[in-house]
Amino acid sequence: MIQMQGMPAAPGCAVGQVLLFPKGPISISKQAVDEPKLEIKQLDFARNACLKFLERLLGQKQRDEDVVGILEAYLEILHDDVFFSKIKKTIRDEFVCAPWAIEQARADVAAAFAALDDDYLRERVADINYICNCIITYLLSGSKRFAFPQGKLVKDAVVFAEDLSPVDTMNFDSRQLKAIVTERGGTTSHTVILAKSLGIPAIVAIGPFPDGLENGQQVLVDADRGCVTVDPDISTLQNFEKQMKLNDSWKRMFALYETSPAITRDGLEIRVCVNAGEGNSLDEVDSRCCDGVGLFRTEFLYMDRTTYPTEEEQFEVYRRLAQRLGQKELVIRTLDIGGDKRVDYMCLPEEANPFLGLRAIRLCLARKDMFKTQLRAILRASCFGNVKIMFPMVVTLEELVEAKRLLAEAQAELEQMNIPYQRDIPVGIMIETPAAVWISDQLAEHVSFFSIGTNDLIQYMTAADRLNEHVHYLYDSYNISVLRAMKLVCDQAASAGIDVSICGEAAAIPQLIPLWCALGVNKLSLAPSLLGQTKYIISQLTVSELRNEMSNLFGSRTISEMKSNLERLFSAIEFPRILNDPTQSKEFSRDCQIR
Repeated sequence: MIQMQGMPAAPGCAVGQVLLFPKGPISISKQAVDEPKLEIKQLDFARNACLKFLERLLGQKQRDEDVVGILEAYLEILHDDVFFSKIKKTIRDEFVCAPWAIEQARADVAAAFAALDDDYLRERVADINYICNCIITYLLSGSKRFAFPQGKLVKDAVVFAEDLSPVDTMNFDSRQLKAIVTERGGTTSHTVILAKSLGIPAIVAIGPFPDGLENGQQVLVDADRGCVTVDPDISTLQNFEKQMKLNDSWKRMFALYETSPAITRDGLEIRVCVNAGEGNSLDEVDSRCCDGVGLFRTEFLYMDRTTYPTEEEQFEVYRRLAQRLGQKELVIRTLDIGGDKRVDYMCLPEEANPFLGLRAIRLCLARKDMFKTQLRAILRASCFGNVKIMFPMVVTLEELVEAKRLLAEAQAELEQMNIPYQRDIPVGIMIETPAAVWISDQLAEHVSFFSIGTNDLIQYMTAADRLNEHVHYLYDSYNISVLRAMKLVCDQAASAGIDVSICGEAAAIPQLIPLWCALGVNKLSLAPSLLGQTKYIISQLTVSELRNEMSNLFGSRTISEMKSNLERLFSAIEFPRILNDPTQSKEFSRDCQIR
């Protein structure tokens, strides 16, 4: 029996068999060719096939906004004639095979970018490596495929890989893929986010795989705890299967709570909304299960196209969703392009650090016509439901004032055209930076609500890239400075009499939900799959008791102390440990009998 421990990434448990993903780069030998023209023709054919392959992935129904950005970056490389002209020149001049010429071009680019010591360019090297591997694999494969195993997974496969790209993950048959285990990677990587959306358990950063790991071995994956067991004995297997049955029982009970309001034991109602923002996901928003859409990402309207979306195109999307939700709220976040989300036709400047550059509200204020087009579309849709506007990445009061001024201009333009809109439409902002935290009292005077964007706030507060495996240990939702910042924002919102919500991955972390409620958060916005679990947890809480513990909790001096204090807090209120044995909870037995 082999046991390994890694970092829990995407929740769930699975029993399957080991499938080792090819490790490292493809070995390429230098081979001479007699007809360079024929070799170039084969290169062009493979390049075009790769292009169509990635375009087809872009058009698939389920995709994450971050993954779309990665695919766009891959396509940009495939359209780079300068890069491919160098490859063709090597083939013509040296009479060598295409795979070898690709390897030389790849090595030259990697060396040049590495010399610049630039994080963004290093990410581009990874993109180039993936495209080169795709084309080389296609050229060398007799079956003409791009990615292992491309629909050829064994039944109940648990893929073990050094690391996986989002495209690799999308390319697996999710019906056969039971879990993912990687040697490297971070818990907030694009691949992990995609695995969560597909409901695939994932464990990352497990370290080098042990000797003796082979294809076909039985494997148990507990992605809730980060545990992997290969070749389990009978007793271990039986206990694991029992745990899986218990988890299924929890899932069934969570489902019973999906259509119920989230009300604490002392009568406090917390609105539980969903995040939305993919074209095909709009039809899947179920107004019966949620209290609305707490974060509607509008980026998908601008991506995967060659021109700006028109006002009419945007209006139709906003209107359709507003009507589906009825009187339940629809919070529309204005365009948040920039950072790792790039759109070619916008011609954004090349920046050394795009996450600190021209993005989100900064871009909108720089391109006022584009911004007002979106604002008019949102305003027009506001007549068809409970629509709210939210500005992202605000860091100064001046930005907020200017954004509201442009909103007023958009309103005036609609009035001139006699087009109806909701005149008192609520306006809010996302709190995502330390700057916004420290002036939240001033910002609160000008808005109707705050939404704390935890993904970016943690990243900017800790100065740690959430996708960088070397510093991902710093990206921690329990970081005391982050939690203190969130408390300050909640206090300022309460003083101003405005609502405050939380979105991002941290919104649905079970151990943090009691804290959110105690801080006075009015709303959580999260993935639809987590609605039932979150509502159940809220239903078990007594907020008045939790608030008595805040001084002790925020007296914590280390992250580990904060976590232990939260554990003590849970124990004090007999909080059901959903990630351990739920049968130990009286609530579990009682609710299962009643329902």
